[in-house]
Order: sequence, then structure tokens, then C-alpha cells
Amino acid sequence: EACLAAGLQALAEHGNENALQFLQMAAGIRERFGLAERFELPMAIANAEDRLGRLSESRRHLKEALALARTRSEKVEARERLAWLAVTNMETELAWNEMQLGLAEVGRD
Repeated sequence: EACLAAGLQALAEHGNENALQFLQMAAGIRERFGLAERFELPMAIANAEDRLGRLSESRRHLKEALALARTRSEKVEARERLAWLAVTNMETELAWNEMQLGLAEVGRD
């Protein structure tokens, strides 16, 4: 938890390299000790990677976050970030598909 908190703080202060190091450390600790994965961690890692121009890694972590999403808002957030990433890569069809999936999630009961 301390590494996750430090990584999120570094992200908030735009210390992207430091954030990524702390967040990767948090992921390693979770894996090593078999702790439950949480949506927030791969989303934060994806954010740091995106800011550092590591777009393929960012996409992989966004998909991981989407798989871990438990609430509608988490699913929509992950889809929005995937759509934005597709737009930045000029993948308009992929972006459109992600936006449609996100909007469909908002409309679910």
C-alpha cells in the first residue's frame, strides 16, 4: 500500500519516472505475496506509461485494469482511457469502438 500511495503521489506531482518505479514495485510486491489485484494499480501504471510515451505498455495495463474493474464507473474509466490512447495513435475505429463500449456500460441497469 505504501508503494501504491507513493506512486500515486508522484503521479499527482508529475514525477512520472518515480511514479512508475513505485507502482511497479507495488505490483511486484502484490505478485510476490499473492495479494489481490486492484483496479487502481494497473490504471496508475498505465497513466505513468502513457505520460512517458510507452503507449503499448500503457494499453496492456489499461486492458488489465478493465479486466479487474468491478464497478460501472471503473469500466467506463478504463474504456475512456483506451479510447483516448487509440485517438493519440490515430486508430479512429478502435477509439470509436471503445467509446461505444464505454457508453453502453453507462446505459446498463
